[in-house]
Amino acid sequence: MFASTGQKAERGRAAIGQFCQHTRKVTKSDQFCDIVCTEWLLYATDTALDSAVDQFPDNICAYWLHVSNIVDTEKKYKKLSYIAKAALTLSHRNASPEWGFW
Repeated sequence: MFASTGQKAERGRAAIGQFCQHTRKVTKSDQFCDIVCTEWLLYATDTALDSAVDQFPDNICAYWLHVSNIVDTEKKYKKLSYIAKAALTLSHRNASPEWGFW
């Protein structure tokens, strides 16, 4: 799925950083974005999740539900999962939302 963990981490960190830049208007704080970026770095290097990708090959929502329920001393990827789930609710095209106006 991914060429290497390093590539996954670097591209993902850039994407998470850009997403956080856009959400700063909503969060009103850099602290949330810092936590998300920190969780991303942990997520990108977590080899235990490699098998989870195989468990949910066609269901990204189930995968992120699994990731959001991973517990260390508390939920390990709480904020990152929140961002991932929020991103999954975004429409890929304009057609679906536009039908609501008909």
